[in-house]
Amino acid sequence: MPAIESLHDKVAIVTGSTSGIGADIARALREAGCRVVLAGIDDEAGHAMAATFDDGVIYQHTDVTVDADIDACVAAAMSAYG
Repeated sequence: MPAIESLHDKVAIVTGSTSGIGADIARALREAGCRVVLAGIDDEAGHAMAATFDDGVIYQHTDVTVDADIDACVAAAMSAYG
């Protein structure tokens, strides 16, 4: 079994996922079956990117330099995906 198949139904939080490499990683993880939390500070881009997926992807505003944002991101992942 290829390693990518072992990601099916896992949950991934991807920081910096509203553009560039982070966005590419988020797309690849979703294609591999992960449920994905897009974490970033560009709310417009984050919501727009989440809307390009039919399901399994949410956006959460997360500034990784702010502990409360990190806590909120993990809480959003838990709330959405268990």
